[in-house]
Amino acid sequence: MKAKSPSAEASRTETSRTGTSRTGTSRTETARTGTARAEVPIEQDRLGLSPWLDAPWRQLSGLASRHAHAVAIQAMPGIGVDLLIEAFIRARFCEADRTGNADSAASSGEAIDFAVPGLGAGLACGVCRACRWLGKSARLQHPDLRRLRPEADENADEEAASSADPDDALDRSASGRSEEGEALGDPAEPRSAKAESRRSREIRIEQIRAIGSFLQTGSHRGRGKVVWIQPAEAMSFASANALLKALEEPTAGSLFILSCENLTRLMPTIRSRCVQIRVQPPTPAQAHAALAAAHPDAEGFDFALGLSGHAPWGASQRVRDSLLDEQALWLQALADLPEGWFDQLAETWAQQRPLHWFEVLERWTVDLLCCAHGLHSVYFPKLEALAVRRAARSNSGALFAFQDSLAATKRLLNHPLNPRLFAESALIRYGQAFAPVEGHRARC
Repeated sequence: MKAKSPSAEASRTETSRTGTSRTGTSRTETARTGTARAEVPIEQDRLGLSPWLDAPWRQLSGLASRHAHAVAIQAMPGIGVDLLIEAFIRARFCEADRTGNADSAASSGEAIDFAVPGLGAGLACGVCRACRWLGKSARLQHPDLRRLRPEADENADEEAASSADPDDALDRSASGRSEEGEALGDPAEPRSAKAESRRSREIRIEQIRAIGSFLQTGSHRGRGKVVWIQPAEAMSFASANALLKALEEPTAGSLFILSCENLTRLMPTIRSRCVQIRVQPPTPAQAHAALAAAHPDAEGFDFALGLSGHAPWGASQRVRDSLLDEQALWLQALADLPEGWFDQLAETWAQQRPLHWFEVLERWTVDLLCCAHGLHSVYFPKLEALAVRRAARSNSGALFAFQDSLAATKRLLNHPLNPRLFAESALIRYGQAFAPVEGHRARC
């Protein structure tokens, strides 16, 4: 890799030195006091791929010398690994030579800036035809690339992109297709919750089989072919077996990229055929510094970072969502247990997706257990005093039992259960972990 420029290194030093001090008061405090939160524009491409991604980038860049045909990458969501993989795919398909000169087939026009701070050499030129095809958006388009994801994830991303990018919606209108994939002019049917639940959350065997013919045809630009499976643990058992056959007899020049949260959820026979890369998450200080460097004038990232597990990209998406202030109020109620807290939370949570309240409850429980045993809070350090006070009134054994029950609850988050009863069940078990009076009040 090329050495980093002195100015870039100085910028990183300054970020690490001042980043944490730039964050303001906690989002919980903002919501609790009723202070209005200013709109903070967050752009993901402004967040540099910082220290925790340097080593994975070097490993990805060295795949060619190892003649690898498959790589499995383990990383928690929201720490920038998707951006890292996109940069690697662009660099792999880029038709410029190693000195950065594009070939004679380069497109005219201004070069696309693919610069990703913190990666150094190995990025795409932004001029050649391959770079023009891929573009700068996350919706990579290239004839030699296939990206396999569950249907539910693909639809969610399309809806997010259409709401954030009006030009994209205009492009779909010009092509005679609506956001729903129906021909314009056809009577639109409202999307029901039942239809949403029918969307597959698995990578189906038909998707895996379809890449067989894709890999058997020659490469359009002579740079090989890439199949990106995300998240790899979403493959069904049949899909995983079908993929295994493709890994056992790879075609020349092909590369499989499997990204997941936990490599142990993949079949051992699949893992053994992949180069394995485990990406370490950033420290809380690094996460704060990344956000503060990208948005020095923004305040109140603490609560968003806590809910995201100190994942900068995850937090950058949350701070734009009005739901964050509601979640802060829920956390405050769980900490204070005011009069009527049970009924208020149960009624509110019944109107929300279970994941929205579950992540608050789960992370707060971890902080309570840490404070009960003399450790510091993991997710919400600015509420540590409240956690210590609440933990002092808890039954340690019951709190551990409640955490175990949350693990079972997590497996049911996407099931069509009665929302009110589901929320009440979790709140009852939470109340039982504390003083008898409060536990009795929760059961009533």
